[in-house]
Amino acid sequence: MGKKRNNPDTSHAAYVQAEDIITPQQKDVIKALRVLHKAIVEEMATYIGVHKSVVHRRTSELEESQLIFTNGEVRKTSANRDAQVYILTEKGKTVDLGPDFPTPPVVERIRQKKSKVVVKKQNQSQINLF
Repeated sequence: MGKKRNNPDTSHAAYVQAEDIITPQQKDVIKALRVLHKAIVEEMATYIGVHKSVVHRRTSELEESQLIFTNGEVRKTSANRDAQVYILTEKGKTVDLGPDFPTPPVVERIRQKKSKVVVKKQNQSQINLF
């Protein structure tokens, strides 16, 4: 049998601290959910301006870290497929996103029309999410 490793406490502390590190792409997903409140991967990717595969990878990491979750709700994608809706956990709502993250804008109106979501923001131009 192999010898059992006895790592020093500093190694254990570093491992725990490393689990709490949030990458810039993970922060972008959290920012998107703070603004959108609930969203599928495709909506978050459009909001952030990246390919949906980037967001999909980050959602699994953030779910594992218990920063986001799905509650069983599904929405249709632009390809008319079912997709899970992601929501921030209480832990996810408290993640420090740094001074560059502005306060989420007040959303005046959201309407959905043929897989196209339009968000009109107060004192800002509209953002087309699809």
